[in-house]
Amino acid sequence: MVFLRSLASLVLVSSLGLQVLAASTTTKSTTTKSSTKTTTTKTSTKTTTTKTSTRTSSTAAPTSTSSRGSWSWPNWNSYSDSTDAQWQAAWNITNWSYPHTSGENHNIVANPTDSSEKVLRVFYPAGSYKPSSTPVGGIGFYASPLNIPANANTVTFTYQVYFSSGYNFVQGGKLPGLYGGHDDCSGGNDAETCFSTRNMWRTSGQGESYLYIPKDAQVSSICSNSLVICNSDYGYSVGRGTFDWNTGSWNTITQVLQLNTVGQQDGAITEIHGSSTAYNLGQLVFRQSNYGVAGIDFETFFGGSTSAWATPTDQYTYYRGLSLSYN
Repeated sequence: MVFLRSLASLVLVSSLGLQVLAASTTTKSTTTKSSTKTTTTKTSTKTTTTKTSTRTSSTAAPTSTSSRGSWSWPNWNSYSDSTDAQWQAAWNITNWSYPHTSGENHNIVANPTDSSEKVLRVFYPAGSYKPSSTPVGGIGFYASPLNIPANANTVTFTYQVYFSSGYNFVQGGKLPGLYGGHDDCSGGNDAETCFSTRNMWRTSGQGESYLYIPKDAQVSSICSNSLVICNSDYGYSVGRGTFDWNTGSWNTITQVLQLNTVGQQDGAITEIHGSSTAYNLGQLVFRQSNYGVAGIDFETFFGGSTSAWATPTDQYTYYRGLSLSYN
């Protein structure tokens, strides 16, 4: 009898042991499944993160080519001759060079091709050429309508200019461009601490850029480049004849400056007339210290330094559609 009770106890203990073992096995299985789910969740999270990163990169890419800052001036519709000072203030004109009275040689008039729009007209009286001669023709001023930082990589300047049908280009004349460092970087002056990139018209309406840049800092082969005409006393003529100024219709001209790294000959200028690239010139030095584009060098006159450049009759040019940007 005692033997039978002992045997029953042994069976009961064994049974309980098997239940505990079974419970332990079940717990491990549950833990394994839970671990598997956790791993799956992590994998899903990584996949989502990768996709998000790709989209951000794809979306951000165009930002590198868009402007960091911009300014535009489509026309003079909101202004008249009586409000001359107001548009000059809006342009942030820092120096009016000529004529000495800022109200001379320009007027706000109807667009010669669209009477509903007002544009700026500039006057060149007969016999005028360089600004220091008499009579004074054209206008010249420096404007900073956009604060362009020295670390700007590329600066783009666009404007439209109109020459009347039958316009007499004589030997040539100046048109607006950009400047940096300080003003008065022209007229045979030293360009070691400044630069200017005015445009020009030449005989028969040939177009070009007229650069004042530090001469001693340029690559030694610059004057052998087919795009460049060197002058020991004045600026570099760049891209002469790569495009022609139209008469009787508006010309859209765009100048793109890639500023050089200080100490490097890695600057460039691109000139675009209408929708066509006229030329691109690289390996340039615009600056030798850390300054950038200061603004617009709005100069226009016949010349040239001698009376051979003078306009024989009263003539006009017209301006509209200006914009300035950097990135």
